[in-house]
Order: sequence, then C-alpha cells, then structure tokens
Amino acid sequence: MPAGRGASAAVVSRSSVPPPALVIPAPVLAWLRTQAADGEVRNIRPTFGGFSNLTFFATLQGPADEPAVHVVVKAAAAEDKRADVAREARMLSLIADCDLPIPTIRAHTNLDGWTVSLLDVVAGEPGLGLVQTREIGDLQAHGELLGRLLRRVHSAVPTPVTDPSLDLSTRADEVAVRVAHAGLPDAERSELLDALGHHAIRRGVALVHGDFGFHNTLWETASGGRVRVSGLVDWEWAGWGNPLVDLAWLWWTLRFRLAPAVAFEAALDAYNVGAAKAVGWDTDAVHALVRAQMAQIVVRTPVGSPPREEWLRRIANVGVLAVPVL
Repeated sequence: MPAGRGASAAVVSRSSVPPPALVIPAPVLAWLRTQAADGEVRNIRPTFGGFSNLTFFATLQGPADEPAVHVVVKAAAAEDKRADVAREARMLSLIADCDLPIPTIRAHTNLDGWTVSLLDVVAGEPGLGLVQTREIGDLQAHGELLGRLLRRVHSAVPTPVTDPSLDLSTRADEVAVRVAHAGLPDAERSELLDALGHHAIRRGVALVHGDFGFHNTLWETASGGRVRVSGLVDWEWAGWGNPLVDLAWLWWTLRFRLAPAVAFEAALDAYNVGAAKAVGWDTDAVHALVRAQMAQIVVRTPVGSPPREEWLRRIANVGVLAVPVL
C-alpha cells in the first residue's frame, strides 16, 4: 500500500547509499536515476505496508523549470510478484480515465531480475487505522463511503482487453493447477479446488479490484470536515470478473480484523443490497470466493512454512463464519 509515514529522509546520489533499512538493488536504483533530470534519487523512505514487494517513497528531480516529483516505487524480483506489479501497471493504464481515486502510473519497466513501477503519491492516511479505532459512528460513515466507492468501481467501463492475466476466471484455473501440485493436505487441497471451480467465479465481466478493503484505501478530511476516500491502491490482483469477489473479500477482511458488524452493513447498504444479490450473494458463494482468494496466497508459500500454516488455518475457519443473509 503506497501510503503512510516513513523514516527520516535520505538522499541517494552517485556518492551516497540508501539507509540500511532500505537496500535498493543496483538495477532498480540505476533505472530510477534515469527518471530524474539530475540523475539523483532523494528522500527514499519506507511506505506503510507493501510487505510483499520492495515498496518505498522517493523524490525525483524534474527538468530545471519543473518541480521535483514525489513517487512511490514498487519493485519485485519473485516471479509471482513481478507478474503482480506488471498487472497493476496495465490495469492502472486501462482505467486511468474512469474517474476513480487511483494512483497514476508514471513509468514501468522490466530490468535484470526486477519489475518496477513508478506511481504518483496519493495523499491521505491509511484506511486500516479507521478499522482499528472501533468507533461505531466513524465505522458506519466510512463504511458507507467505501460501499459507494466499490459500486463506482464495478460500474466503471474501461477499455475492453483480451489479456488473459486480467480475466479472473482464467486466473482461477491457473491457481487451481498450482493448488493441485502445492503439497497441500488432501482435505485442504480438495476444498480449495472446489472453491476455485465454483460457478460464482465464472460469472460477471465487471471491473474487480481483487483486494478490496479498508487496508487498500487512503482517506482525507477536506475543509468543513468532509471525509473522502482519496486513494484506492494496490491493483495487483485486479481484473474482469464477478463483483462478488470484492464484496466477499471486504466482508472477510472486516471479520478477520474483528470490526463491528456495522462497518460491513453500512458498506453493503451503500453499495446496494439488490446489486449484491444480483451478483450471487449467498453463504456458499461468499465462502468459496474467500477461499479462492486465499488459494492465490497459499500457493506462493513454502511447504510447511509458518505463513502456509497460518493461511491454511484461516481457510479452515472460513466455513464457520456466518455470512449476512440479504
């Protein structure tokens, strides 16, 4: 998530290096210097989030008559994450004119072992903190805004593409192949394959964010105290498919964080209950789509590792969660 308050600023030039907490790979740093008029990358500091990529803020000097540019840099070396960064860059380009509060993709490249994107910084405070406050009134108000934003996402009509990596049904098929060979226990493997083959994944052609929730939003308070979503970020799992994917994941992320029920109820009411029913909202479909999302994470974890065991535990717990009846 390209937002937050980082460490003290640092200057990176040809004669200096980043702070120890942020070791920028030489190919990434060299390319960043080509994006700055003076060949220097300044003010490198961590972002809030971005745990699965190398993600950081930086400042690039423009031409002499232009101001410096503040950017978020996303860089990935692992094959899966390189594909994610590339997918986000394609999607942000495709939906640039859809009147959504999204980052602007400034540049994107494939280097020696790295895929890198430059995005303009989006002002705002991370939305995850709003969930953690547990203030019922605030959660209701913010939930309403989030529900309206999600409806706007699903109603957007971006340029049609035939890129298979942006088709959620195709992606589910690819994940299913990996699940079958991921060394999972028989019961968990069967459960995930059933989820990835669920009919709900095969319906719908709307724009889907893919990882929708408070955790991928930025918020601002405008003059007069009016709050708004200033940024919807991390489009790495975006594509075209059933809007229920986003609704189900929003529900689960709020349940996982033990948010009061009013947060999701407000979001769902603002989104439109009828619209949620129309895309297939029911307990079986919601549970399946949540498990399908988790399957994408599980296949990236090493056999027997703590992260895999934790995600398998979460998958097992999905079935005991009561889904709201609409």
